[in-house]
Amino acid sequence: MKRNALYILSSIVLLVSLSSCGIYGSYKRPEEVTVERLFRSPDSPTDTLASAEGSIAQISWRDFFTDPYLTNLIEQALERNIDIRVAQLGLEQSRAALLSAKLGFLPGISAAPSGQYTHNTEQWTYNLPITASWEVDLFGKIRNSYRQQYHQTKMVEAQAQLVQTNIIAAVANSYYTLLMLDRQLEIAEETIEMWQENLRVLRILKNTGNITEAAIAQAEAQTFALLDMQVDLLKQQRSVENALSVLIGVPPRQIERGRLTEQLPPEPLEVGLPVDLLSNRPDVRMAEERLAMAYYGANRARSDFLPSVKLTATGAWTNALGQVIVDPFTFIGNAVGSLFQPIFNNGRNVAQLRIAKAQQEQATVEFQKTLLNAGVEVSDQLYSYKSYTTKIVNRAQQLDSLLRAVEVTTQLMKLGTATYLELLTAQQQLLSAQLGYAADTFGVIQSQINLYKALGGGTTEADRQSPESAKSAH
Repeated sequence: MKRNALYILSSIVLLVSLSSCGIYGSYKRPEEVTVERLFRSPDSPTDTLASAEGSIAQISWRDFFTDPYLTNLIEQALERNIDIRVAQLGLEQSRAALLSAKLGFLPGISAAPSGQYTHNTEQWTYNLPITASWEVDLFGKIRNSYRQQYHQTKMVEAQAQLVQTNIIAAVANSYYTLLMLDRQLEIAEETIEMWQENLRVLRILKNTGNITEAAIAQAEAQTFALLDMQVDLLKQQRSVENALSVLIGVPPRQIERGRLTEQLPPEPLEVGLPVDLLSNRPDVRMAEERLAMAYYGANRARSDFLPSVKLTATGAWTNALGQVIVDPFTFIGNAVGSLFQPIFNNGRNVAQLRIAKAQQEQATVEFQKTLLNAGVEVSDQLYSYKSYTTKIVNRAQQLDSLLRAVEVTTQLMKLGTATYLELLTAQQQLLSAQLGYAADTFGVIQSQINLYKALGGGTTEADRQSPESAKSAH
């Protein structure tokens, strides 16, 4: 008996020494994953961006968005949005699974009480058998399974934060789309009034012989086309309101809002360092959590080559004997029997380890791809912001020139030195520029929102800290 026990102990020590480099390690980010030079400079076609230390992603959405109507809508969305609620329920399930995995370190105790009544003796006989079992995590099977579930929960947390970030950005974009449509409708209404006044003047000039019926027909056609565009803008406005209502979890309704012309001028945008994406962007964190899961999955597959050591004990209490009967030999018997168990599963274990290693490599590649895509998204939004800020300056100068052109052409037409066709062209160009200025203003704001989202904004540091993060996962 002593010889068998010594053999078992020697085998365990040997197996632990051979496998300690693989099954007990903690996840570390692979060296081949790079987070450098991910942002392309919007000012240079070849250089990467000289990033700043600060980042707008660190700003709470309540501070980033200053319009009180918008912040109220975002609060409603965070409270009522269905997608956010579904994500939160999924997170609750994952946290429950993590608790279940943590309980795997504890022993299990089961009991099956029974009783019997004997007519001859008129006595009750009670029997309370108890079985206790505890799997000794000698080779890290339970530990790696727990770590895998821990990172699964962290991934689901990041997924819930990704939903929140997307909803905040969607609400903000929809809100400012409404403001843009409102402004374009104002421009259309003002232009319709001006063109109707032009029609009145043209009819007067026709009586004096300075204007033909063809000019009046063109003016009427131009006005009706603008009325048609007004209908399209109203239709878009209604559709955006309905979509925004769904985002905030209410039936379709009119959305209370401000005005595009009242929005504050854009602030300078700081993107921070590319490494910030690792902690700020939920999708990047999800990709790394998947990689950590794959790492511990590979460790778990390696530990399957090693034996399981499960200690069990059985006992029973009866009113007939009045004591507990324990079978101590089950401890040794189960330990010896499980030492040789992996031998019969060697082929399956080899296949599972190959699969786990391939999954780990795949997760590494996907992690790098997610980082690259994040860098592209940030670079695109940086260039979009720069483009719109440049366009809006040019558009303002264009508006000044077109306003003077319309004013001068109107006076010349009244003097008979310019035709109505020249005035019509100038008015159409002015209308197009005014509508474009409203769209460019929205473009600046939208690029700010999308850059904020691309950098991982929309969640606070408290949101990124899970309840489990205060406890060591190792």
